[in-house]
Amino acid sequence: LRRAVAVTVTTTPTNAPPATVATTKVASLQAFDQPSPSAKVVTTLTAKTAYLQPRTLLAVGVQPGWFQVLLPIQPNGTKGWVRASDVTTTTTDYQVHVVLSSHHLTLVKAGKPVLGTAVVIGKHETPTPTGLFYVTDPVDLQAAPNGPYGAFALGLSGFSNVLPSFDGGPPQIAVHGTPYADQIGQDLSNGCVRIPNAIVLMLAKTVPLGTPVVISA
Repeated sequence: LRRAVAVTVTTTPTNAPPATVATTKVASLQAFDQPSPSAKVVTTLTAKTAYLQPRTLLAVGVQPGWFQVLLPIQPNGTKGWVRASDVTTTTTDYQVHVVLSSHHLTLVKAGKPVLGTAVVIGKHETPTPTGLFYVTDPVDLQAAPNGPYGAFALGLSGFSNVLPSFDGGPPQIAVHGTPYADQIGQDLSNGCVRIPNAIVLMLAKTVPLGTPVVISA
């Protein structure tokens, strides 16, 4: 059984540039399929998420007056253009990397791994989706840390590729805690990434909304 540990890892830094994070400042945020107000509207997003978090998006492109963003809708990977005037922007040096084949999560800051842990991933029938996602919904669950989502859940912009819904709502995936250390390293979840409670609390204190989460095979 792999043990979950917080580690400083010695590897070659990726030197990734800081990610640009866009947060809406309008009540209804329109995303277009091209950087033009006359283009087709891909989706319209509310100012807050279902978990009452500020609507925050990961920017993946830029044009004068516009940001191309990853949208927290299905199918995974859907992009749209939002007006620069409709959002405020910040940057983050943090990224979360999950490698499914090695059942491992690494928190990276400015290209340098600073935290690592073994993880639980999705079952064969409900695999954890791969791709680029970002943190949308931090949910503090420390009042009931032994529940199914552990002490904290970091809801992501992605969704299960096989479940049409989950627990009465959309099949949103998350990185969340678990009190069951003996399950770490196995394929047991409905698509979420589970990590030990102690580690998810460290992660939650560190990563801001919009932090990129790269899940690879």
